[in-house]
Amino acid sequence: GKLTLINNNFHVLANKVITVQNGGELLVSGSISSCGINETWKGIKIETGGRLNVINNLEISNAVNGIQADPNAIINIYGRLNIVGMV
Repeated sequence: GKLTLINNNFHVLANKVITVQNGGELLVSGSISSCGINETWKGIKIETGGRLNVINNLEISNAVNGIQADPNAIINIYGRLNIVGMV
């Protein structure tokens, strides 16, 4: 399926990952960070056949792995991608 997260600030629980499965699509802009200041989350994982589309601007913060892509995953960036605060 397709999930759209546009122009918002999203917070992810500690040690969790956003996974884009085979045949899935994530369309995202805004920011994604951990819920707590001293916590980290695992980032975005795109499985083989999954698609990540970044539109406008996206900031990923406090993620162990900003973006992890399997072979044959698709990442399209239409704007700016900023990954900060990785551990």
